Amino acid sequence: MLYLLSSISFFGQQNDPEALVGKWELVEIDMHRLRLGEEALKAKKQNVVMEFKADQTYSIISPLRQAKVKTNQWKLTEEGKKIVLTSEDSFGKKYDQVFVIEQLNKELLVLSVGEEVDKEVYTYKALKN
Repeated sequence: MLYLLSSISFFGQQNDPEALVGKWELVEIDMHRLRLGEEALKAKKQNVVMEFKADQTYSIISPLRQAKVKTNQWKLTEEGKKIVLTSEDSFGKKYDQVFVIEQLNKELLVLSVGEEVDKEVYTYKALKN
């Protein structure tokens, strides 16, 4: 596994997959020709924090205090260009969401899903512990 993580390169640039472990705050959403920046996300209380742990679990922490924090699973594809997030719906049924890793380093995580007009891009910045 460590070999896989240390040998990943995306789109001709070197990313740092080990940098995924930690807390990431959502700072921009670009979807359907609509872009929400950091201030808009904070105003709408949609600036969630994702915490990825080395044991391949992750949590989504909402700025809304009443939202329940659930721990789910994550894994990189064998090619290392995508991340699979396994979650549970409100009925307890598990499902996978697959995101393309557009950029990953110690400061920035950019994930996308969909293509062309339906493409959604989520930009996160690393939070200091």
